[in-house]
Amino acid sequence: MPSSLSRGSEWHRWDLHIHSPASALSNQFPKLPGGEPDWEAYIAGLEALQDVSAVAITDYFSIDGYKKVIEFKKKGRLEKIDLILPNIEFRLDRAIDTSKGKRRLNYHVIFSNAVTPEQIEEHFLQDLKFAWKGDPQRTELSLSIRQENLSLLGARLKKEHASFNDGRSDFEIGCTCATVSPSRIKDVLTAKELIFKGKYLIVLPEEHLSLLDWDGQDHLTRKLLLQGCGAIFSGNANTIRWAAGLKSASKDEFIAEFKSLKPCVHGSDAHTIVGIGKPAENKFCWIKSELTFEGLRQILYEPEDRVYIGEKPAVLKNDYQVIESVIVSGAPDWFGNVTVPLNEDLVSIIGPRGSGKSALAEVIAFAGGAGLFRATAGLEDTFLYKAARKSAANPNPVVGATVTLTWRNGEPDAVLLPTNLRSAGAEEKVKYLPQKFVEWLCAPENTQELETEIEKVIYERNKSTGRLQASNFQELRRAAGQATEAKRERLVRTIKALNQSIADASARLVLKPQKELELKRRQGQLVLLLKTPPSLPTENSDELKKLV
Repeated sequence: MPSSLSRGSEWHRWDLHIHSPASALSNQFPKLPGGEPDWEAYIAGLEALQDVSAVAITDYFSIDGYKKVIEFKKKGRLEKIDLILPNIEFRLDRAIDTSKGKRRLNYHVIFSNAVTPEQIEEHFLQDLKFAWKGDPQRTELSLSIRQENLSLLGARLKKEHASFNDGRSDFEIGCTCATVSPSRIKDVLTAKELIFKGKYLIVLPEEHLSLLDWDGQDHLTRKLLLQGCGAIFSGNANTIRWAAGLKSASKDEFIAEFKSLKPCVHGSDAHTIVGIGKPAENKFCWIKSELTFEGLRQILYEPEDRVYIGEKPAVLKNDYQVIESVIVSGAPDWFGNVTVPLNEDLVSIIGPRGSGKSALAEVIAFAGGAGLFRATAGLEDTFLYKAARKSAANPNPVVGATVTLTWRNGEPDAVLLPTNLRSAGAEEKVKYLPQKFVEWLCAPENTQELETEIEKVIYERNKSTGRLQASNFQELRRAAGQATEAKRERLVRTIKALNQSIADASARLVLKPQKELELKRRQGQLVLLLKTPPSLPTENSDELKKLV
């Protein structure tokens, strides 16, 4: 058994955009008297981070800073930072107008730490070209993205254009003016997929992207950039929702247009020591994963659940309800003396037959005072029952061992496994349903029993303040349903009244043909009367005498 085990995916703070003293542009890191970067001060700045577990060291067109930081890590420095990744920032061959003039769009490629610096330099940067010089008769002359080549570009441009002779180095001028195509970046990565496949993440910064006119000629340029990235550098809440497909009619509709959901990550974009790990407005980047590059890639599939930008993700469980770890000591034939860390979102224990799934579940249940181990019967089919019986095949039974549960609030429960396997705990902190009981419960003929168990869970899950002074689920259901029942009765009365109105209207509709015939007859009489109106009788007429 390994000496340490992983807890699995947990929330950790990441900073995927920290520049190094080797960055050519906007470099404000301290230097030594001779002009060399003060790497010791930079490393001390990284070590001062309190709760950042993973970083991506960022440089323009190179990984020189990443290589230097890894050297310090190998010497035992940066102990609190578990994962260090290389992040190469490129300037794209797309310029847009901003309030500060023309600006280039940036583009990031974050590599797995499983890819060596030599592989990145020899099989990626060496094959990635930037335009060096134009020619009216043939294709532009290009050079590899190497520091010496960028410095050569800078030196030539400084000779040709006096404004560049402003004290900046050849390398800085070269990085300022060199550009690459996103298509070319992908071509190189795809051509070397034996090395890079699944080991890089393309991240598109939101900065300046919105200046590409979505309703004009820049629409396709902007869409292609979005379609081609895996994630977006952004702390904007609206962008985060949009990129997760939450503002589209459906996520499938978003994916159809943009090829994938786009998780938003964030970083400090630090160019100074004081800025390391301090993004604007404390928009920290929290990622729920293991501290590996593969863990980072999980955000591509579950952006809503795996990434949070802000002060800290919400805590949804009480500390006294979360088991941090379990250890069984004093039973070397059955358990190694190893602390098993448990994830707060653990939902299942997976493994092949005989790998210890039931053993782990039962020792947790026993130490947590589960009802099964308080009863006087029903243990015969359990792992602990068999492991507690001495036999030729089991000369050292598990009895006498100590099971210790450590809860997140710091309170441990250390329980001795007695011969009778009866828990002496005062409180049932863990609910345990044995496999055979679950099988029985799920049988078609036991529907009522299953419903009863579900009701128990629902009742016990409610805090006492939410139980409405009910002593069981049935009372809680009645109490919680009083207002609903009253509303239901009002609706029933309304429906009955409407039904009666409908019946009355239907009865009147039955008489419609008869009424229509009567109407036609009367209309005919009216026409005749209008054509030949009756004459009034004279004063001495017989008709008048009759009327009198």
